[in-house]
Amino acid sequence: MVVVISCPDFPLFNGTVSTYNSTYNTEVVCTCNEGFRMMSGMTQEAIKCQADKTWNSTIPVCQVIDCGTPLVVANTLLTDNVHTYGANVTYTCVNSMRFAADTYSQTSQCGLDGEWEPFALECTTYKCSDPPTIQQATTVRINTTIAIYACFGHHFFSDGSAVKNITCNDSFVWEAIPECIYDDTLVTQKGASITFIDMKLRQTASSALAVVRSDSNIDCGDQCLRNSRCKAFNYNNAQTDANCILFSQMAAGDVFVSAVDWSYFELYDVMYLP
Repeated sequence: MVVVISCPDFPLFNGTVSTYNSTYNTEVVCTCNEGFRMMSGMTQEAIKCQADKTWNSTIPVCQVIDCGTPLVVANTLLTDNVHTYGANVTYTCVNSMRFAADTYSQTSQCGLDGEWEPFALECTTYKCSDPPTIQQATTVRINTTIAIYACFGHHFFSDGSAVKNITCNDSFVWEAIPECIYDDTLVTQKGASITFIDMKLRQTASSALAVVRSDSNIDCGDQCLRNSRCKAFNYNNAQTDANCILFSQMAAGDVFVSAVDWSYFELYDVMYLP
């Protein structure tokens, strides 16, 4: 009579087995479901039925992965209930601190390796960066969250104001600030005719009245209109200073010189500004 040697059947909760055959010399591969692992830390082990009807190793038990109590992070409040695989915990910074410039809280999750991922960063004190700069205006930072902008002469914001405050919000982002726009109404209201003559031309210095800084050719013309001796002007849009030259006379052809980036204008029907 043939006697079949077999080992005791066993349940594998939270896992699967490669075969339900438990006869002599059969190897059974035990695999834990996702989120579970064995006492050894492995997720898969093999056992073999021996001649004495016993398994050659302890029958595996699949246990849920437990990441343990999350680490304490300074200056945070921790919200956690469950510490097993897939569970989330949330760290929230206190006292207006941040993990990053716009991040109050961070979530960590219990992973397959039994660790909380990602690891919570340290909360630090953040402050607003320097306020944005705009053309044709000065900027003064009053404190960490307020900045004042003042437009240059003859420049205004779209609402007609020349001074504007902006604030930095709780996410450390400054309010948008509009551009300062040149107001040429003084020139047009006085009825002056400013005629563009030529690009890349300028007069020789013999009749120059003044060399000044200007924000635009309109502003340069405005400065010419305010000078009762000014009859023409040059403007250089590529030069950062001394870019506006006022002349006491309109130029004859033989007093022009070629000069890159300069534009030459003459005034007619002038009613000088106050």
